[in-house]
Amino acid sequence: AEPTQNIVPEAPIESPLIRESTSPEDALTLAQKSFSQGRLLEAYRFCDAIIRKDPANQQALDMIQNVHDRFVRMGRQATARQNWEQARIAWSNALRVAPTDGEAPRQLKVAKENLQKQEQLVLADKRLFEKKIQDLHQQISSAITSGHYVPPNPGSAFESIQQLQALSPDDGFAKDRLGQISRELVASVKKSLQAKDLAASNRRL
Repeated sequence: AEPTQNIVPEAPIESPLIRESTSPEDALTLAQKSFSQGRLLEAYRFCDAIIRKDPANQQALDMIQNVHDRFVRMGRQATARQNWEQARIAWSNALRVAPTDGEAPRQLKVAKENLQKQEQLVLADKRLFEKKIQDLHQQISSAITSGHYVPPNPGSAFESIQQLQALSPDDGFAKDRLGQISRELVASVKKSLQAKDLAASNRRL
């Protein structure tokens, strides 16, 4: 099984990782270690430093190809899963490592387009959710104003509050209105009892 891959860009690939005095052999060892641990951009940067000094270093060139192939494979897997953010990152990294890659720019464009569509759908869902919450707030307020606290009153505040809590359990408006309904119902019961007591007293008189 392959190690977990870090496909998030780690740092600008131009950043120096090794000293000028580091030998190509030592740099290649560092690159291989980074590659085996899934730090692909880091492995590329070590190899790139080698190539700058020795453009014909075949081991470094092979390692760069391996890094590129790994990013391409990750990009294809993410694309197949329709994980567009991971696909965007993987194809972007593949293009960093191999700017002349013909597949990466096309796939990167597809990933960005689908990511934008995905974000638009999320935004639309968020707006729809917020509109539903706002509508329930209005329904609850209207029901309370009309004295329709609980069933069987049509469109009772309590029923709307239950819907609101199902959508947004932490909604403070729902908690406040439940408290208001409780207080007003208690007050109503007290008034009713007082009225009955008064009526009874009057009858005794």
